[in-house]
Amino acid sequence: MNAAAERIFNILTEWMRAHPGRSYDTRKSVSGKFQIVLKTERGVQLFFGDDIHDAYAQAANTIDLNES
Repeated sequence: MNAAAERIFNILTEWMRAHPGRSYDTRKSVSGKFQIVLKTERGVQLFFGDDIHDAYAQAANTIDLNES
């Protein structure tokens, strides 16, 4: 589990370093689901929601696939 979390945060960190205007927010919806919102200079670009592990994994996987 620790290795997966480290990989996810490495992907997110590298994405933000490579694109200085980008960021992400973590939120909790009124239904109790965690949400990851990826933002670029143009505003919200991608949205992921579920439990916290899945939301982060989905976001990192999408970035990894798109940046490769």
